[in-house]
Amino acid sequence: MVELKKDLPEIFEEFADQRRNSFLAIKKLKEQGVPVVGAFCTYLPKELPRAMGAAVVGLCSVSDETIPDAEKDLPRNLCPLIKSSYGFAKTDKCPFFYFSDLVVGETTCDGKKKMYEMLAEFKPVYVIELPNRQSEEGIAMYRREIIRFKEELERRFETTITEDADLSQADYIAKSVQTDCLMEVAAGTADAAILDLTLASAMIGEGTDYADLKMVDELNVEEYGVAFRKGSDVPDAVNTAFDELKADGTMQALADKYGLTLAD
Repeated sequence: MVELKKDLPEIFEEFADQRRNSFLAIKKLKEQGVPVVGAFCTYLPKELPRAMGAAVVGLCSVSDETIPDAEKDLPRNLCPLIKSSYGFAKTDKCPFFYFSDLVVGETTCDGKKKMYEMLAEFKPVYVIELPNRQSEEGIAMYRREIIRFKEELERRFETTITEDADLSQADYIAKSVQTDCLMEVAAGTADAAILDLTLASAMIGEGTDYADLKMVDELNVEEYGVAFRKGSDVPDAVNTAFDELKADGTMQALADKYGLTLAD
């Protein structure tokens, strides 16, 4: 079982306010028992660590502050990004690396692969193998790597990741207008939206303002009807009108237009 690091580094008092605040913010998560998984690349499937309740943090560094420290171990002609990232890890100056219970790397370049070997000397590291080309074989390989990563998370953190576990960790934002949900997804500020099937069918997909969005699941079956007060004589007239609209095909045309299934 992984023992979560909760103490601040010895050099904490040397940091500027913003970095101190970052250390304190992630320390608060650790005190709540939340594991932290650090990632160096967007190829990491963040959904998996999040599904087990972990926080996922980015570790790539772009400041040259720690490059001199890194060059004590790494060649001077190595990529500055790698040297910066390694330097912040080595000196405990990055709050996210410092509190990471697992660091996840990927095989994007030889320099990074060497860095992961060296990071593994003082931090748990897991490396995801990436395919070198886009092909059926590459997709199959990546799928195996994702499954292997899931199994490693389950083993290391003594947990079980289920298909619907990620939903329980999702942040929920309520919107009073359904169209605002679509705007959030289109803007990238939300990963998904739950809204009325009829509205979704009419407003997303080819020929709409949200042509890039699509429906991925239907949570329930919706049935529509028309209600009247008890004792009203209007239902007979409405039923007659509906029968006529069904008979001449108008009702079916409307159903087809809005992606609905016409009831018997």
